[in-house]
Amino acid sequence: MDLRSTFRLLVITAATGTLFASSPVAIADDLNRMVMRGALPYDRSYEQLTPEQKAVVRAEYDVVGPNDEPPYPKYGLADVADAVSRMPLRNPIEGEVILTVRVDESGEAKSVSIYKTPDARLSNLIALMVTRSKFKPGLCEGRPCAMDYVFRYYFKISA
Repeated sequence: MDLRSTFRLLVITAATGTLFASSPVAIADDLNRMVMRGALPYDRSYEQLTPEQKAVVRAEYDVVGPNDEPPYPKYGLADVADAVSRMPLRNPIEGEVILTVRVDESGEAKSVSIYKTPDARLSNLIALMVTRSKFKPGLCEGRPCAMDYVFRYYFKISA
């Protein structure tokens, strides 16, 4: 971690469906200056999530059948959190980022649509990181299928 990112506070609430006021997961660096908080562990694959955490992911979708699963970052969200913590800032950023990633049946990110952001550089960085990520593809009736994955973050980052 570089000096700039060590001396600023990063609070990320990563949640799908709803923003959680107090989240069950918190990860901090050695100096407790970079914190990621959210309903889901940032460093877990979908298979490593508990049934309750999988329900949080599934809640983002209107219709997900019993044999369906949404796509999910294959190795979790650690790359996104790391990139945001290293992003050089001139001004504090606070607000929600909502974007969707179109994931094909082989787990490749094909496109990103940004719906809400407090800062274009922040959402563009996140979009870049997720397009480089490998995903567990969605499952439709137990078979791999193309599906959107929703990233919904609340950021409060001090410069």
